[in-house]
Amino acid sequence: CLGHGGLYVTYNTQLLHYKDTNGDGKADDKEIILEGFGTGDSHHTINTTIWGPNGKLWISQGYNSYSYIESIDGVKSLSGGSTWRYDPRTLQLDNFFNNNGVGGNPRTVIFDQDDQPFLNDAPGDASHFLTPGLQPGATKLPYDRGLFKNGGKNSGLCFLDSSHFPEEHRGKAVGGGYY
Repeated sequence: CLGHGGLYVTYNTQLLHYKDTNGDGKADDKEIILEGFGTGDSHHTINTTIWGPNGKLWISQGYNSYSYIESIDGVKSLSGGSTWRYDPRTLQLDNFFNNNGVGGNPRTVIFDQDDQPFLNDAPGDASHFLTPGLQPGATKLPYDRGLFKNGGKNSGLCFLDSSHFPEEHRGKAVGGGYY
């Protein structure tokens, strides 16, 4: 994700911020923002960073990851498929849905036109409306099923909000999947 004069990158156990400080088009400054994210399985590491409408960075974490992050307000931990929210202004780190509380392999936090967050679960279990359970440290949503079944494996989710789509389709969620 682009932001704060550079690029935020998830890599292995770290959230990094790269900057080009001399204008040559290449990053020459690398800062480790957070570290300690789990690596239990190569395709379950932290992924899919996105800016939320509140200026916070959202990060997904997969099923076999066990993370222990030292943050400004103590050690935060998440086991399994979960979601992180990081505020670069205050350095506050929040963790949500411990122990696969939103499915096995969360990917793609997105926001609707009312800035409400939704999360896609890659194995195809479902896509979830996060607001009802969005309390830091929450272990699962207060309901036991997703909004809709995706079918097969799911590789993403987005809301159609562009004027390039017919009016009757705007605001609808679509996902890409495979079997």
